[in-house]
Amino acid sequence: MTTTDLAASLHNWLESERMLFSNLAQQASLPQAVEIPHACLDSNNFSDSGGGWSVVLRKQSPFNYESLRIQLYQAREKTAPDNTMRTLSQELYNTFKDKAHFKSPLVIVDFFKKPLEWIEYHLLSRLSGRYIRSLQSLDAPDASTRTKLVDDFLNALNSESRRVVTRIAVAGISGQQRTLLCDRVQLRALYREEIEQLIEDASGAWLYGGPQPRDMMRMFVVERGLIEVEELAPKSEQASASLFLNKVILALGLLGIQLHGAGYAQSESFPESMTQPSHFRLHLSDRGKVCDISHECLQRAVDIASRIPDSAMRAPGSRSDVALYRFQQAVLEGNHAESLIDYVIALEAMLLSAGSSSKSYPLRLHGAYFLGSNAEERNAISRDLGEIYKLRNALVHGDGSAFCRKDLSEISAKARELSAKMIVKALEQGWPSEDSLRSAVLRGESTES
Repeated sequence: MTTTDLAASLHNWLESERMLFSNLAQQASLPQAVEIPHACLDSNNFSDSGGGWSVVLRKQSPFNYESLRIQLYQAREKTAPDNTMRTLSQELYNTFKDKAHFKSPLVIVDFFKKPLEWIEYHLLSRLSGRYIRSLQSLDAPDASTRTKLVDDFLNALNSESRRVVTRIAVAGISGQQRTLLCDRVQLRALYREEIEQLIEDASGAWLYGGPQPRDMMRMFVVERGLIEVEELAPKSEQASASLFLNKVILALGLLGIQLHGAGYAQSESFPESMTQPSHFRLHLSDRGKVCDISHECLQRAVDIASRIPDSAMRAPGSRSDVALYRFQQAVLEGNHAESLIDYVIALEAMLLSAGSSSKSYPLRLHGAYFLGSNAEERNAISRDLGEIYKLRNALVHGDGSAFCRKDLSEISAKARELSAKMIVKALEQGWPSEDSLRSAVLRGESTES
């Protein structure tokens, strides 16, 4: 059977599924559609820093309510068996063979023993469920959605690998941000409909996992940007939430882009993701500035992210891992004192050997020669690092009261700037070794020379 014939069979089957559930709803006196609250933005009171919204009711399939969905499935079990799904399973297996299989954490049936039952459960039933849920009403077909689902489904089966798309809505990106695409990373402003979905979505249907109280939705209204990462993985491997998205966010932070927000992300894997996408939490700062990001900045961030090892995001062990991990923790801290301490740990991991007893002087000296390109720059860096380390010691030993809040904020910002510049240089040009730092000091030249 050709792909065109398969597509036609899938279209006909999905439409027959819709009509079956529509008839079952009518027989059981269940609604063809239910009214679900939907957020609507107030265009007269909306900016990058906040906005107003109201709630309107819109029609959706009763499959979006669990109790109604269960009643419809129970009614279906009482109907005569339909062999159409088994016929479709056979056609899909004959066409794609083992390409129809992917590794899944939830295995009800063994594909290699019962491939037709596996295809029915893991592929066709999910495809049908997703189509029925997408409808505005059970008695109103949606040809455009059905076509997209069928095309994506067949393309995924025909591929040797699975496509994994991970995305997160973030604050810190202007609502006027143009769409940027660098390699497999896309960054853009959210569409109006997407922002409305973020505000209203208390049940996790798009980006948020788990129920959220309605009043908490107000904090999400400042999220204006979307970062999306697309990756390919072998079908034989278990798909997982992308580490690369987290690396891109870290890389942008190293370049001074202060993304922040609620941190709820979505990962969708094809072909198996015929139900709702999976949701997880990425830790983001709760504060930051709004900015426009250039294509050059995003490209550099993607390049930097590709150099960050997985171990730095999971279980830091090496000095370079510790520097990256501590920088990320510092960005996430809720107060300047905690951030400063983590920035200093990142600097120590880069610039000092494990057995250093005296830290302030070698930290200043190594940092000045690693980052500075001339005597004037080295003197300024050494002075700043001395001030940073002095405040760090005061905080650690309980004497931070000698510094005012303004000093703490300014010195913490300087610590972030210096640690970020050093980490970026190390990622792009190579991590400094104890010997290279010592040689640079002895030569009186920077490590670039």
